[in-house]
Amino acid sequence: MTLGLLVAIRIRYQKALVKNPDNSGEAGLRIRLAERSELHCLQAIERAADKLFPTGRLPDLTDVMPLEALGKAQDNGLLWVAVWDGAIAGFAVSQLFGDFLHLAEMAVHPDYGRRGIGSQLLTAVIQQAVERKRSGVILTTFQDFPWNAPFYEKRGFRILANSELNPMLRNILAQEASFGMKNRVAMLYSTTCNKSMEVRYD
Repeated sequence: MTLGLLVAIRIRYQKALVKNPDNSGEAGLRIRLAERSELHCLQAIERAADKLFPTGRLPDLTDVMPLEALGKAQDNGLLWVAVWDGAIAGFAVSQLFGDFLHLAEMAVHPDYGRRGIGSQLLTAVIQQAVERKRSGVILTTFQDFPWNAPFYEKRGFRILANSELNPMLRNILAQEASFGMKNRVAMLYSTTCNKSMEVRYD
């Protein structure tokens, strides 16, 4: 990634005021890696965020990311939390897949909505992909909810065509479809300017 593009990413996400870098209790938002003791809290946040979806669009509102998966991500430094005035307001969890980071889940508690928290969490994931020299960030999401695909498109992601999908993304979309989840798409944020945008998995 060129320096100019990286700077553009950082400027793009300055809508949320990030304060409290030393966790001193000052007002504002802080993005940091999660601690082991916070995993149960993250499950509660995901349950609350899932209630924003209309009835029937999610197969089971109680089916959240398992503690084992959260713990593994935390061990690997791939679990970020958003702290607002000392309270955990949201999180983002990623997984390593080939040359990409897979954003497996991102959720913000509805009580903290519309404060730029999701954008700041996404920034942390993108910057981590850059720092780990990954080619991009991939995810699956709903195409028809403003806080899903349109949210990511405004932040540099694009929807992948069927011909671009790697086996992992095909399997995820097929599994989601088997659960009755409709209008799901795979998306990519490319962190490089000199590589093909096609998602490859070796």
